[in-house]
Amino acid sequence: MHDVVRDVAIWIASSLEDGCKSLARSGISLTEISKFELSQSLRRMSFMYNKLTALPDREIQCSEVSTLLLQGNPDLDIVPERFFQGLKALRYLEELPPLGGLRRLQVLDCSYTRLKELPEGMEQLSHLRVLNLSHTKQLQTFQAGVVSGLTGLEVLEMTYSNYKWGVQGKSLIQRKTKFEKRQVRLGKGDPSGECIGCLLTNSSSLTLFNIRGLNQTIETLVTRSVDCFSSLKSLSVANCDYTFPPVRGSGSQYDPLPNLEHLKLIKLTALESISEIAVHLGLRFSSLGVLHVLGCPKLKYLLNCSTDFTQTLGSLEEIRLHYCERLHDLFIYSPGQSPTSYSVAQNLRTIYLYKLPKLKTLCRGREPESWEHIEELGVTDCRM
Repeated sequence: MHDVVRDVAIWIASSLEDGCKSLARSGISLTEISKFELSQSLRRMSFMYNKLTALPDREIQCSEVSTLLLQGNPDLDIVPERFFQGLKALRYLEELPPLGGLRRLQVLDCSYTRLKELPEGMEQLSHLRVLNLSHTKQLQTFQAGVVSGLTGLEVLEMTYSNYKWGVQGKSLIQRKTKFEKRQVRLGKGDPSGECIGCLLTNSSSLTLFNIRGLNQTIETLVTRSVDCFSSLKSLSVANCDYTFPPVRGSGSQYDPLPNLEHLKLIKLTALESISEIAVHLGLRFSSLGVLHVLGCPKLKYLLNCSTDFTQTLGSLEEIRLHYCERLHDLFIYSPGQSPTSYSVAQNLRTIYLYKLPKLKTLCRGREPESWEHIEELGVTDCRM
């Protein structure tokens, strides 16, 4: 989401270069918007970080305006529909009137607002690509079908929202969207297994952090779900106190994430190895190309390549390990394992090892892998 905001800022800053006209009235303690400043030639308007309580209750003739920034007006409670009727070209917006007429809108940023529910007409925004609802402390409900109608949605930002995830989450994102990338970020919440299952099914990129009850949620997916979450290509999990209990039997009989390409694990305080994740969830990592593990204090090794995990990781090209103070090995082999048995990560090209004070070997129990494709190797503050 930060990239989108940055791009919009650059877009506005370049208005003088492309001949477009902008009106910037940000951070000046403005209490009302003067009609004399609103002209037909305007393309971008910013009234951020002021003391606005209401927008003008009239239709303004600014048919060329594509961007309207209102963030940072905490007392803005009155947003008349008539104000937006003249903004036919609006593409980027930060507040919520009835939205049915803004069919060209592509970015809707409602972060840090007092929003309690999504507005009427929102399901008609077929061109909406980014919806930011982060830090909406009073958000409570989604009307049925509102977000599911956003067939062009690429990014749904929900970090630190007060929305209580439940079965309603099934309708949040449609599988059949116009764009290949569908990114979802959830943080500081308590989502149900049904919700996470929906997001895994319909998202290409999913970020979870500060999620409560993740143990029960993941357990529900593994034991009850028969879905294959083939759309998901990138998964990031951070700041979650999740533990992987011993697997009864052989764990999942299928790979729930067969097309996972990028896995990032940050500050998982109970994680001892990636094998725990792979075995418990039945992951094969057949498509995994990038593995980042940062700040996991109990991590002892990445993978046990004997009885626990017997995949070759043929797609893996990059490994980054930072601030894992107990890590002593990357890959572990059984003492009696044949030296001619399968090799791991033969296409590895990049390894970065940083602040791993107990690291002893890259491969324990056999000669190191050849890794003939290595192009970058970075080692800092590691006692090897």
